[in-house]
Amino acid sequence: MNIRALGFLLAVMSLAVNVLRLALPALYGDVSDVGPYTTLLMSPGLPAASFLMMAIGGMAVIFGTAEPIGTPVTSPPHRGNRTTAQPLLLTAEAQTAAISLNERLTRFRSLPADAVSAEASIEFDAIVAKHLPHLRAAHDGARLTVPDGSTEAEALDHDYAQSLDRLTATVDRLVNDCSEAARDRFAVEQRFIEMRHPDGSLSI
Repeated sequence: MNIRALGFLLAVMSLAVNVLRLALPALYGDVSDVGPYTTLLMSPGLPAASFLMMAIGGMAVIFGTAEPIGTPVTSPPHRGNRTTAQPLLLTAEAQTAAISLNERLTRFRSLPADAVSAEASIEFDAIVAKHLPHLRAAHDGARLTVPDGSTEAEALDHDYAQSLDRLTATVDRLVNDCSEAARDRFAVEQRFIEMRHPDGSLSI
């Protein structure tokens, strides 16, 4: 409960008791002996104090200083100074491998839909949605543990580039298989036309 809520609660309680102070004498006569707690709440100074607490709580909320009463202030856990959001200084080998893979991914996406088999589509989706993101995340996490430009960073980037090259080779194979299948389908249709129309004349 914060200061403003406590002040609001006291104000409501004070208002209720003051209403009872006016109503009870009309119903029961003398109610001067109502107990110490009710006497305290019926005191004229309590409404002013409660409204003062409401004002303080309101100012605290406006200026962003209101905190729940009894809540300890804790600092966030230490997570290091570098995050994966910061750009990594990759080696030229790793950059080249990443560019080459992006080109192959773009090439596959440009294939006609009817030229892509279901198996090739499943394998490509797995590369894009799982294999490549997981590889990048693991590499970035490892690279953030070593200084940029160090021997350890170069070794990690070299291994990363080799993994990217493997993915590039797989996408190349998918593109070639789909392209070959499309050309084979065209060759079949071409042979059919040659057999059905051997002299080039229109035949029904």
